[in-house]
Amino acid sequence: TGEITLLTDTETVEDVTPTWSPAGEHLYYVQEGPGGSRLIEVDVSGARHRVAVDHMVGEAAFPTISPDGRFALIRSRLEGQFDVLLIDLATSGATNLTPDPANDWGAVWSRDGESIAFASDRDGDMEIYLLELSSGELTQVTRNESRDWMPAR
Repeated sequence: TGEITLLTDTETVEDVTPTWSPAGEHLYYVQEGPGGSRLIEVDVSGARHRVAVDHMVGEAAFPTISPDGRFALIRSRLEGQFDVLLIDLATSGATNLTPDPANDWGAVWSRDGESIAFASDRDGDMEIYLLELSSGELTQVTRNESRDWMPAR
C-alpha cells in the first residue's frame, strides 16, 4: 500500500538495527540509552512495545531471532572485541558463542536453527564461519584476501 507506520519516536534513547521475527508479525530492535541496551519487540502495527531483554551486555546491536522464536543472536562488544552472544528470550540469559580475541559479527541462523554463520577476522582478515551449536564445531567457509562479511540467511 505504500503506507508508512512510525514504530519508534523516542528522544532520550537511540533505536537501532531492526530485524523481523521468523513469522513476520513482530520487529525486534536494540534500544540504546543511559541505562544501557535493551532488546525491544514491537508488533508491526506499532500498537504494542515490549522489552524482550533488559540490560544487555556490552554494546549490543544487530539482533537476529531464531527460527523457533526462542533465542536471539546479538553482536556485542566485550573486552575490546566484538562477539556473538546467544540470548535466551525467556530468561534473558546470555552465552558468548565466540569467546575468541577476534572480532565476530553478522551472525545469522540456519533455517533449522541448528547452526549459525558469522563473519570473523580470526585468520587475519574477514572470513565467513559456520558454528554447529550442539557440538561447538567451527568450520571456516571462505578463505581469500577479500573482506567476507555479513552472511545472509
